[in-house]
Amino acid sequence: YMQSLQEILEFKDKNADDEKVTYDFTDAVIKVRNRHNDVIPTMAQGVVEYKETYGTDPVVSQNVQYFLDRFYMSRISIRMLLNQHTLLFGGKVRVNPAHPKQIGSIDPNCRVSEVIKDAYENARNLCDRYYMNSPELKLEEFNLKEQGNPTTVVYVPSHLYHMVFELFK
Repeated sequence: YMQSLQEILEFKDKNADDEKVTYDFTDAVIKVRNRHNDVIPTMAQGVVEYKETYGTDPVVSQNVQYFLDRFYMSRISIRMLLNQHTLLFGGKVRVNPAHPKQIGSIDPNCRVSEVIKDAYENARNLCDRYYMNSPELKLEEFNLKEQGNPTTVVYVPSHLYHMVFELFK
C-alpha cells in the first residue's frame, strides 16, 4: 500500500487539465487497483494460518476483527474511488449503454425496489438450485417524499445489490 500511495502522490503537483497527465494518472490508478486484486484471499489465508499456528483467543480475535473491519471498509472506499475515476476517465466510451444515466458507477436515480427485486431473483435461483425451495418476496415500498412514485437514491447500484443479495442468500 505504501508503494501505491507513493505512485499516486507523484501526481500531486501536476496539472490535472493536461490530457497526458490525466492519462498517466488513470493508468497509475488502474495499476494500483489491479495490484491489490488478491488482497482479500491473501488476508483470509493469513487469518487461517494465524489461527492454525496460535489458536484462537477471544480478546485477540476481537482485536483482529476490529482491525479487519476497518481495513475492509477503507479498502472498499479506496476501490470505489479508483473504479469511479477509471470509469470516468479511463475508457473511450464514457456512457454505459446499459445504464446511460449513471455517472461512472453512481446512479443519481437508483431505483431501490428494482435493485432489491434483481438481487432477490438471483438469490432465489440460487436457493432453488441448492435447496429446491425458496421463499416468496413480499416487498412494500413507501416513498414519503413523492407518494406513489418509486423510491430513488443517489447510490452505487452494485453495492446495494451485493448487500441485499447476501441478506437474501
